[in-house]
Amino acid sequence: MRLRSLLALGQNLGATCKGYLFTAPYKIIFGHLRKRKQPISPAKHKPAQVSAPAQIKRILSLSQQLLQQDSQHAWWEAATQCIFQEGWPNRVAVFARDSLSQPVYPQSSEKWNLATAFPGDPFVADKQWGVCLPLNITYLLYVETVNPFTTDQLTFVQLVGNMLGLRLLSMKLQPEMAASELSGLPVKNRQNLQKDYPEILGESSSLVEVLSMVDKIAASDIPILIQGESGTGKELIARAIHQYSKRSKLPFISENCAAIPETLLESELFGYMRGSFTGAFQDKQGLFEMADHGTLFLDEIGDMSFNMQKKLLRTLQDGEIRAIGGKSIKKVDVRVVAASNKDLKKEMAAGRFREDLYYRLHVVTLYLPPLRNRDKDVLLLFEHFVRKIAGKMNLAPVSISDETKRYILAYPWPGNIRELQNEVQRVMAMLDGTRIETNMLSAEIVAAGEKIWHT
Repeated sequence: MRLRSLLALGQNLGATCKGYLFTAPYKIIFGHLRKRKQPISPAKHKPAQVSAPAQIKRILSLSQQLLQQDSQHAWWEAATQCIFQEGWPNRVAVFARDSLSQPVYPQSSEKWNLATAFPGDPFVADKQWGVCLPLNITYLLYVETVNPFTTDQLTFVQLVGNMLGLRLLSMKLQPEMAASELSGLPVKNRQNLQKDYPEILGESSSLVEVLSMVDKIAASDIPILIQGESGTGKELIARAIHQYSKRSKLPFISENCAAIPETLLESELFGYMRGSFTGAFQDKQGLFEMADHGTLFLDEIGDMSFNMQKKLLRTLQDGEIRAIGGKSIKKVDVRVVAASNKDLKKEMAAGRFREDLYYRLHVVTLYLPPLRNRDKDVLLLFEHFVRKIAGKMNLAPVSISDETKRYILAYPWPGNIRELQNEVQRVMAMLDGTRIETNMLSAEIVAAGEKIWHT
């Protein structure tokens, strides 16, 4: 059977993986960037003559490996090895938009831009031929050789790419890293965590799983997106990431993007020069410059205007800022941790959030569980805030009646930890004695408890 017949099958299976246009630059992720130990001389290089039956055998072997393995790492390894066995590639790799590694061609960005600008079309640069094949909206397959590609070589690479694309589609993988890939097996209790996280209270498995991911990612410099409802403690998680990172002794700067009008947010982030606008009586540093070599936490980034998103993206890509009214460019080294209570995927689909910024920010996404899904933590947090406020008020130890505890547990706490803390403050302000009773709770909490305990 000719290889082109196999391509027809591969195209039918992987048609949904074609047609995406990527934006450069890309970086290696889960990458297997391989180079031959001995350089190949273009004048002496001759592509290995491989029979069609041998190619078919390797394709069938690859398909079995892809079906048997659930790890993306194993897929990349199997696919790159399958292509390398052809004998003619110089480099083979699977790439994504962001990673811990440096760009593939740090000294030749033009070459990489050329490679990703026309996916699927061979290009030549620096006496090397290359081709990039999209696998889905996140990953692409890159192959490089010293001689022009033959039709059969491109066909073989296209077939491998289609198989990878189909495998990704069948698993319905999300662009962000899965929790299991970052933290291994789920962590059942806090005793198995590497760090203490004294400011973050809770024993529920959903919270501990988030902290186990923080264990793994805090020491790196990858961008992190924290998603969760209002009041779930997103800033506490961001501070923990900074505390256990190599930037811990440097500034942690926090800003709520929803609390500042667009006209002021730009000056807050990037600073301004004296005389750049009415009221600018002196130069002012922006938050990016203040957080240089540290961490900048941008809360509620989903409320940032489309125009500001574009300016933020440029800074994240280039690591450069220019103050309003300024002419000079400043380099900054800032780790950005972003957070939002909105579903940014839905915002992106609705055209309210830039796709390129979304993929720049969410190399790793942490999903904070709402308090209603942390049953083990509700009373623990309530009692903690009672003790904390009683200490500030110089009160004797305060207890909570059993009935009150049942009512507290029955309430869904839509405002999460922030609402619970406010409730404790209100109760403690009205406390007469050393025991909290049910009639001291807010009306909505009592009503929720009545539906359960008196029906």
